Amino acid sequence: MNKKYTLGFVLLIGLVLGLASCTKYSFMSYRKKIVGTWRFDKVTHKAGLFKQSVDITRNYENWTYEFKENNTVLARNANTGEQLQGAWWIDQYTDYYYEEDGTTSSSTDYVLRFDLSSSTQRTNYVWNIGSITAKYLRASEYIGNERWNYKMSRI
Repeated sequence: MNKKYTLGFVLLIGLVLGLASCTKYSFMSYRKKIVGTWRFDKVTHKAGLFKQSVDITRNYENWTYEFKENNTVLARNANTGEQLQGAWWIDQYTDYYYEEDGTTSSSTDYVLRFDLSSSTQRTNYVWNIGSITAKYLRASEYIGNERWNYKMSRI
């Protein structure tokens, strides 16, 4: 009888801790999670396949990106006052794998796409989302053999 109470107590504690660790962001869609204002904490650039990553955060540290619910984005540079605006959206890609024994599995990737325009230029961005939490956004951007890794925090 004592083992039943101990097992029940352990399961109850596990359930309480599991539910307590959930936040309002745990079950939100990526589209809802991205909404807000973000600043760059760390940006690295790898210039090629056999090259080392270089920390280029200083090039981004004055920029904030505000992703709004109406799918517009506003990028601001606090030092220069420069502002860029555009649109954003998130795409979901799911790959399904079928094994010979009849089992299936899948993996899902999320891609954040946005464009930013000024009076003289328009730039398109495609970021592969690593994770979005209540506090942080991690993403990567690939162009040819080059890779940029972004770590941003919510303001």
